[in-house]
Amino acid sequence: MKKNIELLSEEGASFSLNKNKNRFSFEENMTNYPIKTIKMHNDIIGNSFENKKVLHVLEQIVKLYHDLGLKIEADGIGTELYVEQLKHLGCDYLQGAFFSKPLSEEDFINFLGA
Repeated sequence: MKKNIELLSEEGASFSLNKNKNRFSFEENMTNYPIKTIKMHNDIIGNSFENKKVLHVLEQIVKLYHDLGLKIEADGIGTELYVEQLKHLGCDYLQGAFFSKPLSEEDFINFLGA
């Protein structure tokens, strides 16, 4: 798999690491694969904006990823408050129901044409 990812990267493809609290080996994936984006799920972001200690940890995680040259995609964004707070933290990409519910292929094509 590593060789295929490297070959595809050489052709311009990029890959993101899906950082989920239940399955993630930071050292293995960060050192063995050409990862450009880390995807943080809502279960990691959780209530971080309501707890100053957790917010501080999240701020440091974002800083670490940026220092490593990585982009950050926050997933599971459901409110405008989270959009503003995650932008303020420096997340590069935001995804979730706030922007659109999951769409079928046909609905997605219509959405793009709107």
